[in-house]
Formats: sequence, structure tokens, C-alpha cells
Amino acid sequence: MIYRTDSITGVCLTLYERGLSVGTQGNVSMRCEDKDFCYISPRGLHKGTQEFIPLKMRIADGVWAEFNKQTHLYPSTEAFMHLEIYKQCPSINAVIHAHPPHVVAYSLRDLGDGDFPQLDETEPIAVSHYNMPGSPHLALSVAAVARSYGSIILERHGAVTIGTTMQEAFNRMEMFEHACRVALLRK
Repeated sequence: MIYRTDSITGVCLTLYERGLSVGTQGNVSMRCEDKDFCYISPRGLHKGTQEFIPLKMRIADGVWAEFNKQTHLYPSTEAFMHLEIYKQCPSINAVIHAHPPHVVAYSLRDLGDGDFPQLDETEPIAVSHYNMPGSPHLALSVAAVARSYGSIILERHGAVTIGTTMQEAFNRMEMFEHACRVALLRK
């Protein structure tokens, strides 16, 4: 099955179908046109679902997001990371966090040597060193790296790609997995 990868639903379905994210792993968000909201995949649901949570992005009294708590859905545990990326990277409109198998395998290596694969000759991959998943430390670390890179290895965790469009973020994720697969095969 081929899905449109320029929509949040299509990306979630394609990530799942291609094994780039399994079960409830990973999360996808897309900033709305008015820039005050984004939609994010919910916590604990299979990524093939077509339900997303609108989050209001704001900073007031330490509150980063508002959502309708009356629903049975809650934002991804990585919502803070998505919102921090949007805050620090105003031109970014899409964020994908996934656990592609070859990227995860690569993330388990010693990442201190700087020997990272590249998506192509012009786009290097960066690393965000280990922080507890879902933590503010991870959010701040990844967002700081995202200011200069579109594809980020999360040490011992997975991958984050960003884009001005959902299609760009998805293309980066797919190329990221391919680059890590090739890098691991040549070792």
C-alpha cells in the first residue's frame, strides 16, 4: 500500500508499514498554519491510527502545551521535545521521532568518534547524546542540535528528523535508515 507522505496520517502509516516504527513506538507532529498549534500522535496508540491531538504551544508558568484532557488520548511522552524543536526552529513545521532498526543499531555504537553516516554529500547526521526519553533534558539537547541539523541520532534511542514540510521530514527519516543500514553493512 502506498500512502501520501505529505500528511501526518500518511507518514504514520508509512513509518509503520516500512518497519521504521513499530507498535506504539515513535511520534509525529506537524505545526498548524497559525503557528500556535501543532498536531501530535497520541501516547500509547499504534501509529496506524488516524487520531491526533491538537496542542497549543505557549510558555506561561512553565506550561508548554494545552490539550483537551476530557479525551481518552494524551500527547506523546516526547511532546516536550517536539514543542522545544518548534520553539527553537521557527521555520520547522514537521518533526518525526522513530526507531528505525538500523538507526537504533547504529545509535548503540560508541558515538563519540564522530564517524556518522551522511544522508548525502551535503547533509550530515548529528548526534544527541543520551538523555532519559521524555525528559526536558532530551528535549533541550535535541532542539539545540536541530538548529543546525535536519537528522539526529538519539544515542541508545532512535532518530529525529525535521523539515519545513512533512514530506521533507519523512524523506530524511527514510534516507537516515538507509544510510545507517549501508554504514553497518560495510563495517
